[in-house]
Amino acid sequence: MKTLAKLAAGGLAALALLPGCATSDNPNEGGLFGYLQHGSSGYQRRLDERQERLAILQHDTAEEQSRTESLTRRQTNARATISRLSNLKERAKGLGSAALSGRINQIERSGDVSEADIARLEAEIRELKRKAAGVGQ
Repeated sequence: MKTLAKLAAGGLAALALLPGCATSDNPNEGGLFGYLQHGSSGYQRRLDERQERLAILQHDTAEEQSRTESLTRRQTNARATISRLSNLKERAKGLGSAALSGRINQIERSGDVSEADIARLEAEIRELKRKAAGVGQ
């Protein structure tokens, strides 16, 4: 019976000390006693913070995906332009036009190739072909 009384006294002493313990509204740290001391507001605050952080991360992810798609489109367009210039260069060589080949090389080196540049080069090639066909007759 004395041991039971000692245990009861020890338990009461421990319970008396509990309010003085540092608790947290973080369930990983404060546990049940933290919840009892802080109530559900601490849990709600943590939930709100995490939802806000999630929204920020989702927004950042969407921006990065949009940027990636834009860069992929630019890369695809650049590859197509390079291919078209290469084709024009071969056609100019076939026509024996060193001047046209030089202009194509200059445009290629500039790195700033527009659709208008390609259209002009294609028109020049058509004109050279037309002239070559007229000379051959």
